[in-house]
Amino acid sequence: SSVEQIVSDAIARALRGGGFRVLEPGAAGFDDASPLSLGIEQLWMMNDAGIGSAWVDAEIRVRISGPLPGLEGNGVVVEARKKLARGGWTFGMWQETLGKALDQLTEKARVELQAVHASLDAAH
Repeated sequence: SSVEQIVSDAIARALRGGGFRVLEPGAAGFDDASPLSLGIEQLWMMNDAGIGSAWVDAEIRVRISGPLPGLEGNGVVVEARKKLARGGWTFGMWQETLGKALDQLTEKARVELQAVHASLDAAH
């Protein structure tokens, strides 16, 4: 999967968890939906497979914006960072660390998006 796809999937899960419907092009209601923009400002990973110990570090920062209260203008920035350390190196550490960072990103974005959804509910 591409970086865009895995981050988009994480934010789609956050939107659903925050009370929003996520529509794909061609779906009923798509043309009337509020379009959101997702900007991946940063996604990096680094590692040290040193002797006796190893670590992998991942950081993700995304900006979510759109025509909704709280997301207008510069939108909201959500960041996640995970570091995994072990006694020895395995390739699976990369996937595990990225997965945990994406899970954290989803949860932090869900909280932000729930607040946006609550403000929409309060306005109606």
